[in-house]
Amino acid sequence: MAGEAVLENPDVIVGCDAIVLFNGIVAGFAKDIDLDENLNQAPVEAIGAWKPRGFKSLKWDGTMNCTFHILAVKVQGLIPIDTSSPVAASAGYTFLFKQKSTGKRIASGVAHINTRNFGLSNNDLSNQRISFVLRDLKMQEAFN
Repeated sequence: MAGEAVLENPDVIVGCDAIVLFNGIVAGFAKDIDLDENLNQAPVEAIGAWKPRGFKSLKWDGTMNCTFHILAVKVQGLIPIDTSSPVAASAGYTFLFKQKSTGKRIASGVAHINTRNFGLSNNDLSNQRISFVLRDLKMQEAFN
């Protein structure tokens, strides 16, 4: 009817509509992913000025933290994480996050393992938490 408000239903990215790939392998058991981008802003200061005159980014760096379930048996969708040697531990991991329903890319980049830990609990499924340092991060067409 004329004059009625149209309810919007925006296409918000949600985890159940996402595909996560590491080195081209669809991650079947990734649970939580957090990315942090740091632009390392430094104040531009001047004698006689109480507040900064501006800010300048000194460098770029970032981290990505991922939680994966621990599986007792290797199955499809398990991402191999090798930290058995300095060479293996230094290897980069490419990643790509896509919206499953549209195929649009959300973000992509390259990361290296920094830390790894795991936990077992009576009240939750097992998990391992891997912290990566980012070498590159690009927001793609589905990141708005």
